[in-house]
Amino acid sequence: MIMNKKLTLKCLTVFALGLLVGQFPASAFYNPSTGRWLSRDPIGENGGANLYSHAANQAANRIDVLGRIGYGWEGILLGPKCKDPCGDAKAQGLAGTDVGGQVCCGGRLFACVWVSGGISQSKEHSATVIIDNCSMLHEASHLAGQGCAGCGLYRPRVMIWNLVKGECDAYYAQMTCLKNSRSQCGGDPVCEAEVDAELLEVNKRVVTWCGFAAK
Repeated sequence: MIMNKKLTLKCLTVFALGLLVGQFPASAFYNPSTGRWLSRDPIGENGGANLYSHAANQAANRIDVLGRIGYGWEGILLGPKCKDPCGDAKAQGLAGTDVGGQVCCGGRLFACVWVSGGISQSKEHSATVIIDNCSMLHEASHLAGQGCAGCGLYRPRVMIWNLVKGECDAYYAQMTCLKNSRSQCGGDPVCEAEVDAELLEVNKRVVTWCGFAAK
């Protein structure tokens, strides 16, 4: 999963309001003589193995007003609901039959790969690693041209012209990635054959999408 670093002002404002109205949690009180926090983490194991930690033991540098964030700086901004936006999107049926895509969560955009092995459904391990990496490059290339309008979990809509040009650029980047990564097969004919099969499928889509973009 790759994330766009931009956060919408709306979601940041919602987060800030949450800080203002929140109560300082008991878990934030620290006993220096024992070197421990006084209460268990309100989110339990979701905040890590240490049930008596607060803000990953970095209270001077991090904020966790309600004691319900356990995911570092990104968790502070996005909250527990965005711990696994790609997995959550797939579980909710947002992925459909797509190999990959983008999802918005907490006002930020994430690139996802939902189907390992790509379009050609590769099974050989080394080939699958190469194909999945190039599929992620494809999806990540869309991040710069999209944004998130809301704070929930959803797939963003794309204007048709941006879709055509974006897919042309993304498939071209994916095609180049597969060509450049083929050597990672180390001469294994099975691996090379499966990468070539994926390359063939991606090349078809380059011709299609870039053909539309040229019109």
